[in-house]
Amino acid sequence: MSSASIPLDRAILEALTYSDIFDYPLRFDELHRYLHARVEIHELPVALTSLNGVIGQYDDYFFLSGRDEIVNIRQQREAHSRALLPIALRYGRILGSLPFVRMVALTGSLAVL
Repeated sequence: MSSASIPLDRAILEALTYSDIFDYPLRFDELHRYLHARVEIHELPVALTSLNGVIGQYDDYFFLSGRDEIVNIRQQREAHSRALLPIALRYGRILGSLPFVRMVALTGSLAVL
């Protein structure tokens, strides 16, 4: 394992615990990005396997064991956000055309689509 500020297993659990607060399972790439440990992406599958029983996986989503239902919650939220994105972009363009507006930004679930 690469040198890290905290053990990889702990970093994985911290990332998944934080995302669990928001009912938001992480995809493999997101989990790697949000780790508070330095790790090569090829090292992550071994660590995930060692946490079998503590964490769960469905398709490419990882979550705390017993929280399988949050995958469906995330998928429903993403579908809803995708439906709202064209509306947000339209109003963003309108607001951005005002001469005194310097920036219009999307945040929250729309920002991560």
